[in-house]
Amino acid sequence: MPLPAPKSTTGRWLTLGALGVFVLALILSLMLFLSDSGCTPAVAFDRPAVGKSPPPRPVELDSGVTTRTTISADEAEAGTQRRRDSALAPSSSVSGIVVDAVTHETVPYVDVELVLKNRHEVIAVGPDGAFVSTTSFPSGDLSAIVRDDGVEIGRASIVHVAERGTRGWRVEVPIGPTIPIATIDGLRYDPAVWRVRIRESVSL
Repeated sequence: MPLPAPKSTTGRWLTLGALGVFVLALILSLMLFLSDSGCTPAVAFDRPAVGKSPPPRPVELDSGVTTRTTISADEAEAGTQRRRDSALAPSSSVSGIVVDAVTHETVPYVDVELVLKNRHEVIAVGPDGAFVSTTSFPSGDLSAIVRDDGVEIGRASIVHVAERGTRGWRVEVPIGPTIPIATIDGLRYDPAVWRVRIRESVSL
């Protein structure tokens, strides 16, 4: 009885190779089908797509309390209008003279502080008792605080109209007469260092 011829080794490897190619093609077709249908294959890497940045992470504040201030559009517009009106409002300077309330003599070498709303200026009065502000003040109730060597000796107020300004304001304070000092040798002296003022007082 004749024996069957042995199978060729080359044919066996060709069969296995063809089967492997078929399986690989089947796997690639399945992955393509899953990708087109919106599914993610199990072998896909968990990384962002090329050209797309990862979504921003929320900012975590180191506080357990969140404060949020909300204003309406009308309130914001009103605040803007007030600031615009304040910037466009007219303003003008102030000038005047400090005099004694009883003798009406000029009072030299005092400090006058002018105050109106959020504006103020301190002016050092010269020997003639006159003062002129370098600050422009809007319309309103203007106050003048007079100090002598840092001590308040009186104050006055006036309605300041910015359109016409305040000129020649006589600020009266109860300080008494100011007597000039004359040296024996006739030399000039510095009034900021050496001066004498007699104050009026009533004793019971």
